[in-house]
Amino acid sequence: MVTLFGMAAVFAVLPANAYQAQALVNALGIALLPSILFALLIYENPWKQSGFGPSSSGWFYPLAALIVLAAIPMIQAMAAWNESLHLPLRGMDKWIRDTERSQDGFIKRMLDMPTPSLLLLNLFTMAFCTALGEEAFFRGVIQKILFRATGRMHVAVWLGAILFSALHFQFLGFFPRVLLGLILGYLYAYSGSLWPSILAHFVYNGSQVLYFYLQQHQGGGPSSPVFDNNATMPVSYGLLSAVLVLGGFIWMKRIKPNTWP
Repeated sequence: MVTLFGMAAVFAVLPANAYQAQALVNALGIALLPSILFALLIYENPWKQSGFGPSSSGWFYPLAALIVLAAIPMIQAMAAWNESLHLPLRGMDKWIRDTERSQDGFIKRMLDMPTPSLLLLNLFTMAFCTALGEEAFFRGVIQKILFRATGRMHVAVWLGAILFSALHFQFLGFFPRVLLGLILGYLYAYSGSLWPSILAHFVYNGSQVLYFYLQQHQGGGPSSPVFDNNATMPVSYGLLSAVLVLGGFIWMKRIKPNTWP
């Protein structure tokens, strides 16, 4: 039903903005639909066993949102470092950077939000639907398969995070996306439910969409190192971010049940 609703929404928004429609198709048609089919074919109780059951503790939802917000400076600091890396093969390095610029142009066109309705549309497509589809696929399917193959939670989370980043095909964002994948993977592993990781993913994407909307409607305003890749991130921000994220996960580990996956 979720997928049918999503596909209907595609046709509704396509004449107005094809960029958001493509994002919706990617999130729901390419990520969520295979995850649903996988769960229906494999599990006796598809909803619960695929990770869509409720979290074992209500604390995991606010903790997930706070952890990912605290992680943004650390992720942005790593993004700046990743951006500075150059491959030894000049032709390959140039091709990667040209491809990244093309993708950045696509994202900037999506983030052009002259009206509140486009803000809401982007929050739905780029934040909620992307979070729902990617978490269902990468955490609910891939990470769980990796755990069953290796028998080790940490190996499954790390390999899942690497695949999560690699399948976005963006070298200049590879390491920060691995870090985001680790955070989302451990949120799923510790809570036993996809909903905290979906919420965190939504908060992460949605906060950036909202930031760029406010930038466009407040005369530009000063760049924030927390959200803008072109701004310099103070080292102290990154260190404080890492400490807060670590503290959040220590708290989660103490109250989590030993039931995953």
